[in-house]
Amino acid sequence: MTKKVLIDNVNLEELLLKIGELIDSKIEKFNLSQTKEKVTYLTRFEVASMLKVALPTLSDWTKLGWLTSYKMGNRVYYKLNEVEASMERLASNKHKKDVQ
Repeated sequence: MTKKVLIDNVNLEELLLKIGELIDSKIEKFNLSQTKEKVTYLTRFEVASMLKVALPTLSDWTKLGWLTSYKMGNRVYYKLNEVEASMERLASNKHKKDVQ
């Protein structure tokens, strides 16, 4: 079923202006939803130093799923915001039993 729209008493410039405004608003909404915060990547050494742990401990925490690592080529990185969030979550669960 095809819908038909009849436009009466609207000149071409007004119609094109309204269509342009609609397109601009849709593009603006799309761009706002696509805006991402800048991600800061840290090396294993930086994270270990920040958390004051040895590299094997950092590796263990990653294997346990407490931290998420990202491989880029032959290197391993961690996202700063994820490390901070993980540490806050673990600190709040510190005194609870069997929390991972």
